[in-house]
Amino acid sequence: MSEDKNNDTATEKDAAVKAALQKLQETVVSLEQQLDIEKKLRTKTEINLKSVMKQWKQVAQELSKQQTEAKPFHTVTDEYLKQLVQELRYDVRCFAETYFDDLQWQPWPQQPQLEDGSVPLRVLPEAYEQCPTSPALAQSFVWRILKNKVFDRYEWPADKSVGIDLYGVAKFLKPGKLAVLPCPNDHRLTHFDRLANGPNEVDSTAQSESLRKFHVWRSITANMVFNADTAASPKDRWRTFEDSLITRHIDPIALAFVPEAEYRRYHDLLSTIIEKALVLDREISRQAAWVSWIFEDSDCLTSQGDVNVIVAPAMVKRGKSSGDGFEEQRQLLQADTCIIQSLLSSKANSQEERGSPTEEPTEGPTQGPTEGPTEGPAQGPTRG
Repeated sequence: MSEDKNNDTATEKDAAVKAALQKLQETVVSLEQQLDIEKKLRTKTEINLKSVMKQWKQVAQELSKQQTEAKPFHTVTDEYLKQLVQELRYDVRCFAETYFDDLQWQPWPQQPQLEDGSVPLRVLPEAYEQCPTSPALAQSFVWRILKNKVFDRYEWPADKSVGIDLYGVAKFLKPGKLAVLPCPNDHRLTHFDRLANGPNEVDSTAQSESLRKFHVWRSITANMVFNADTAASPKDRWRTFEDSLITRHIDPIALAFVPEAEYRRYHDLLSTIIEKALVLDREISRQAAWVSWIFEDSDCLTSQGDVNVIVAPAMVKRGKSSGDGFEEQRQLLQADTCIIQSLLSSKANSQEERGSPTEEPTEGPTQGPTEGPTEGPAQGPTRG
């Protein structure tokens, strides 16, 4: 009987083992099925991920392309532009006060004939010839040289021939009618903004679009030139240009007031001014807005016979550096001006005083303008 009991126990154990094995096999099968499902899900997820990544790359490339097409030019803020111009104004003023202050009362020198015998173009307005030589006239002279010989002339590329070609093409493509918008109702703008157009002339959308297309092209091209220049420094080219500009257009007037021993310092100060002007013109060229330098000399004579000298030009910006908004403009900086008593007015006053029957005739130098010395002329430096 004991043997039968043992057999029953063994049978029960075998049954339990078989049941456990069967359950384990079922668990393994279930896990294998779940693993297979997970593998399929992972494969599907990887396929979806690759598809999403491909789409993301396409979107990123398209966005980059659109950004490149939309903003191929340099973005410059108004504050940055004004900062550059104000620094340049300061340097020009310091130069003028160094060499043109406390001079004897004499008219601004006439531009001498060129080596080929031709008469050079007038730099200062004819009315300014009535004014005594002063820092105000010197500043106006330097700023007009910069406007005529540096700004919008593409002198900043490292390769001179590239700048010449770019200037020629830009001059050819420039719309035939470029004008500063008349803004009679804009209190932010002065009469400097109404020079090219009459107050009754309407600027059309077509004109604004023509301006926009030209200046967008100009800025894109300037940026391409700038990027090509990164491998070559323009400093040597700039130095040659600075020397030529000083020698040909400034020295013939200014050297009469610069001592021989001061020439190197004088030349270095002018070189710094011209270099900053080149940097400023490069920044303006690379952005799409149209920046204008405005001198207004038509009403420079006052009712008292004095002269309203434009010491530094106004800076007017039409459009935005992003390439839109050409229907609008704003004046970023007003012109610097200075009222100077003319030599003719001073001479007339002196003659009236000497001709008065109640006054004794006086000897000595003629009384100068109120800004000048009152006890004879100050001896200015001369260059031998």
